Amino acid sequence: MNTLNRALQKIEAILGGLCLGAILGIMLVNVVCRYFLNRPIFWAEEANNFLFVWMGYLGFAYAMGADSHIRVTLLENLLPGAARRIFRVLGDLVVIATCFWLVAPISRVLPQLHKSAALGLPEKYVYAILPISFL
Repeated sequence: MNTLNRALQKIEAILGGLCLGAILGIMLVNVVCRYFLNRPIFWAEEANNFLFVWMGYLGFAYAMGADSHIRVTLLENLLPGAARRIFRVLGDLVVIATCFWLVAPISRVLPQLHKSAALGLPEKYVYAILPISFL
């Protein structure tokens, strides 16, 4: 399982990095086109928004796998060793249950989404990252 977790984290980190690189590249080209050529790229903002969504949810999945997400540890730190571990496991189970609980409603909504305005891309592909990252 540890090998699978590391492989998933590597994929998430690479895809997230590619999203960030694409955002920066599109933004830079759009700035050059807009201010120097007076011809902005009409789809640049929409593409960056979609890439940002993917980057954010890939980062969420990566942080969960690496156990590096933000925790409120005030109550946890008051507990003795064994109770602290149980408390942490229960917290993780709540997060996992919430993620699984959200997958079904999101999956029902995805097919109902329309095409994006500038790119003409079906938004179900853009927001498919939600159930993917939750799983």
